[in-house]
Amino acid sequence: MTNRVSILGCGQIGETILLGAVNGGLDKNQISISAHSKKRVDFLTEKYGVVGNTDNNTAMKNADIVVLAVPYTAVDNLLKKIESDIKPNTIIVSLIAELSLSDLQTKIPNHSAIGKAMPNIGSKVGFGLTLLSFGNNTSDSQINEIESFFALFGKNIIVSDEQQHNMAPLSSSGLSYVLYMTDALIEGNAIRGISRDISLQMMQNILSATSALLKQNNGQNISDLLHSMCSPGGSGIKRMATLDRKGVKSAFVDAISEDI
Repeated sequence: MTNRVSILGCGQIGETILLGAVNGGLDKNQISISAHSKKRVDFLTEKYGVVGNTDNNTAMKNADIVVLAVPYTAVDNLLKKIESDIKPNTIIVSLIAELSLSDLQTKIPNHSAIGKAMPNIGSKVGFGLTLLSFGNNTSDSQINEIESFFALFGKNIIVSDEQQHNMAPLSSSGLSYVLYMTDALIEGNAIRGISRDISLQMMQNILSATSALLKQNNGQNISDLLHSMCSPGGSGIKRMATLDRKGVKSAFVDAISEDI
């Protein structure tokens, strides 16, 4: 990838994709960032070896792709300040969940190359999952440039802007749910007298094996896969029944399906 990328508002999510891009092989000289405080800019430039500035216009000056990673409450002020410096071929990609593509287009009416991205924390380790949506007037070549950047640190799924809201609870927070479950299983093992270090090693292997099984059995009903692992009357199926009696599955379903 040869595009120059500028990440404006490099807070937690901005740093996540910065780390993913650097680890994914993007030349540090092709990356610039901005942050509100000089202390934050100095920290990021020293840690990652990229160019940084507290001034957004300066940070995005030579960028081919500009990533908006500021809070929703700051986006209007940001766009007013940088709009005059957005070049015709510059691609604007928003990471702001509350900002729809149509609203973004309204805020910068003279610019057509826009997209929206919802990456998750897995981007830090090269296993990110990013939901991508594109403006109606974004060209195929510009779409390819956006996809190429986010593919540096994981998998992309192309969705409509409207789908982003419904898919975000799993795509953005799925790792948290799995970690929550992992913590509970390690705690249960501790009650049985197994050290947390050993349990963590066990869970790392279990999660890797689970991922491999899901890929190998792509398209198979997960309930069927579960049943194939649990013998009738065996301890596995009895422990699954305990989870069902405690309402664990329904709790996960509610956590994903409810608007919070």
